[in-house]
Amino acid sequence: MVSVYRKNHLNQVLALRAHYLPSEDDSLDNLARAIWLDEHYFDRLAMAVNQGAGMLF
Repeated sequence: MVSVYRKNHLNQVLALRAHYLPSEDDSLDNLARAIWLDEHYFDRLAMAVNQGAGMLF
């Protein structure tokens, strides 16, 4: 089942939309917003990790 999501980008985007925007519909705007939220989350996470690593040295 996991391999189906890895191969199908539409399923991945729909899963992101359901995760980040559970009460919204599957419009293109909401799908794009879910992708942006996911990318923004991981960018912020990477920044926090880098700042934490910078504090060690």
